Amino acid sequence: IEDRDTVRMGTTGVNRALFQIHNAESSKALMLATVTVDGNFPATQIQTLIGDARTNAVATLQVQQASLLQSIRMVNAMGTQSTFLKVSSGAIRIASAETETGQARNILEGTADGQDAQAWLSALYLKRAAEAIKGELTLRITSHTKPLMIEAGNFSSVIMPMISDGFKDPFPEEEAIAISLPDMAMA
Repeated sequence: IEDRDTVRMGTTGVNRALFQIHNAESSKALMLATVTVDGNFPATQIQTLIGDARTNAVATLQVQQASLLQSIRMVNAMGTQSTFLKVSSGAIRIASAETETGQARNILEGTADGQDAQAWLSALYLKRAAEAIKGELTLRITSHTKPLMIEAGNFSSVIMPMISDGFKDPFPEEEAIAISLPDMAMA
């Protein structure tokens, strides 16, 4: 849905809803029908999850949406389903899982506050959240086993990390080392 789209919603029964999205400029004319599920929506649990992700974040990242999307596309070019996000010493790094053809790694433009943190995420879920945002976004990482939160304005997205024994840190050599060179005489 874009800013210039017209969205209409209606119901066609107790548990059916219709959404119509129209834009004459782009010739967009979409109709979506959905059915509500039986049971109660877990609103309380979701609010708790969001609150915990906000208050228990160990690292907070400020990143431009365009920079994040560019890095996600680069990482997705490796054809993997997972993306590694790491904050270390104030730098924000993103990588793909290792494949037979190699691995994509990049440093994101942005700022990071807090402790070092990392998480493996679904590349698709991260991309979908980033595409829904315009401008600057905030990413909050709590731990590699707890939800990552993405926020911008009144938009919030919670992404559960992927947990697997097979995942390893793609940036083990991230720390710079000092090499002493002999003094050389200038000619």
